Amino acid sequence: MKKPAPPFVSIAVIIVCLLVTAAIHLLPFPGTIHETAIFFGAFYKPFILCGEWYRFLTAGFIHIAPMHLMMNMLALYMLGAMIERLYGPWRFLFLLVSSSICSYLFLFCMSGNILAIGLSGGIYGLLAAAVFQVIKIRGWRYPPLRRAMIETLVLNGIINFLPGVAWQGHLGGFLGGLLLAISLNKEFLEGTLRKHAAIALTLLCVMMGTAVALNWRIPNDAPVYVQTDAYVLQGMEQYGRSAYAEEMAKKLDLLYGVHILERGVVR
Repeated sequence: MKKPAPPFVSIAVIIVCLLVTAAIHLLPFPGTIHETAIFFGAFYKPFILCGEWYRFLTAGFIHIAPMHLMMNMLALYMLGAMIERLYGPWRFLFLLVSSSICSYLFLFCMSGNILAIGLSGGIYGLLAAAVFQVIKIRGWRYPPLRRAMIETLVLNGIINFLPGVAWQGHLGGFLGGLLLAISLNKEFLEGTLRKHAAIALTLLCVMMGTAVALNWRIPNDAPVYVQTDAYVLQGMEQYGRSAYAEEMAKKLDLLYGVHILERGVVR
């Protein structure tokens, strides 16, 4: 029997996450490590509202706490070993990244002004794909596999009640991952269900686009963190992006009605 190939894409993503985390901890930067994470591309609504859409993508590759990083990378490797082999490297990467983006879009629409990081949403998308595969082969008929699936879902459901966990992102990643897993599957369900999943995925994209447009603001009751913004802008200046920092400061002035430049935090 031929030995399965290592999950190269999963390993590459793990290496990227490790390198980014190391850089966040080692790079001299104004403020705290949270400002450094924002500089590297964490999900942070004010900067997204000022035009930095790329944060929906980059936030998934950023971690701060070693335990958070370890848990996510372990889950990625375990699920990736199965899903990457079933879907192939490129479809697997598309599934992982799209689920992560979907998770942050949900978070954008359902949360206030928060900082969020991590690949948990993408991993929930892989979990949804794994559940789909178990149902696809009717694995629920086998007690050990059924029990393992139920225990995994219950455990991941409980995690969402822990402090500091963005359940909205997990929900978005799981839902987007499930629809993508069905739509991208080539070996089964070539007819009705796959077609319906593609339609549902299209509708989800339309609904998310509409929700993002309706929530293109910071809620009135949400706190703002002007000093955090100032530290990030100072870091941009420190690393040769002075013109960009000044442009961002002007956009933040319009967003908040607070003149960061006049306060002297950015010079």
